Amino acid sequence: MDANKRKIGVAALEAGWAFMSEMANDEDEGREATDHRKKPRSNRRKFRHGDARHCINRDYLGIRGDLATPLLGAEFKAMLRASLEAKLLLPIKTLAYGVPPHTFIDYFQMSPEYARECCRQFDIAVKIIYAQEYLRLPTSDDLRSILQLHRHVHQVDGLFGSLDCSHTIWKNCPKAWAGSYTGKPGSPSIILEAVVDYHMFFWHASYGYTGNIGDLNVLAQSPLLERMVDGSFHTLENEASVVPFKIDNQEFTNVSS
Repeated sequence: MDANKRKIGVAALEAGWAFMSEMANDEDEGREATDHRKKPRSNRRKFRHGDARHCINRDYLGIRGDLATPLLGAEFKAMLRASLEAKLLLPIKTLAYGVPPHTFIDYFQMSPEYARECCRQFDIAVKIIYAQEYLRLPTSDDLRSILQLHRHVHQVDGLFGSLDCSHTIWKNCPKAWAGSYTGKPGSPSIILEAVVDYHMFFWHASYGYTGNIGDLNVLAQSPLLERMVDGSFHTLENEASVVPFKIDNQEFTNVSS
């Protein structure tokens, strides 16, 4: 009988010891978890630049081996005429798809901030290269050539170009701004006011007007109209010796668009 009691007591003691050991382990694990939560977490993301280079080689450069045929073929280099690096491809894809820069950060392995910076630097480079030639006001020689072109094509004297307004639909317009930008197209839009000649060359461009204002209101805010009102455009007409001119024996002192 005493032997049986002794066996029962030993078993109970072993069970109690095992239970206490499990409790102690659980407390240690909980303490470790708590200590882990108290540790500061690093916000810096580790990017896999090698994966991005692999995707670029596979889809654009077409390097052979274990890589697939390039997405756009051999004509891609001729289209871009530039080195095919991630910092160049990201802004081009952003413009092509009409999406924000962070859309392709996983493909190119960039942070959202760096993707925006790539697009900003790309815009600056394009402006430096092209703005001086393609976003400038006409000179007196330009104005003379434009009027000669339209006289030859349309048999009309004094025609500077076609003035019109075009709406660009703003697909990702913030909800809070939608009312201020919704006008004639029925969706939020931004207005471009431009003057182009017969060859579709822009001689005046003003962009950024809210889509809810009419064309007359755009013209009232136009830098072109300001030049006509303050007389600077008329000075250009006199320098080019294109005024006065006659149409059906009626004399005009200003060119039209």
